[in-house]
Amino acid sequence: MIFARQAKELAHWYDDHLGIITELDESDSNFYGTIEDPNENCSVRFGIYPCEPGVQHGGRSVMVNYKVPNLAEFKDHLIRKGVGIDSEVESHGSRFLYLRDPEGNRIELWETQTTTSIAATQKPSNLEEDRTTSVS
Repeated sequence: MIFARQAKELAHWYDDHLGIITELDESDSNFYGTIEDPNENCSVRFGIYPCEPGVQHGGRSVMVNYKVPNLAEFKDHLIRKGVGIDSEVESHGSRFLYLRDPEGNRIELWETQTTTSIAATQKPSNLEEDRTTSVS
């Protein structure tokens, strides 16, 4: 779970930029979604919770890691969306991209040489197509 000063806006950001869809649960005012990985036959429950007033913006001690099928494509997608990239690293056969969400939470996008596909995030080209067809 991620605690956010502006949970609704952050939920929209994760949907719009990373393709992670959440829905508001009105019974507790939290946003929930599920990240599926069909290759590993598992899923992760994703949540964005409103934090208490007075929680400071920025520097948190948690980093969320998402495995993506095509890091270059995701990087281009994020840059087109105006997201700043902190750094990009290649190490031990994997590539990593580091950025922050609007609340200052650090995000690591990760691509291995053997990564095929993961439903945690859609390819940005599919994300754009989905947005185009669903808006009327």
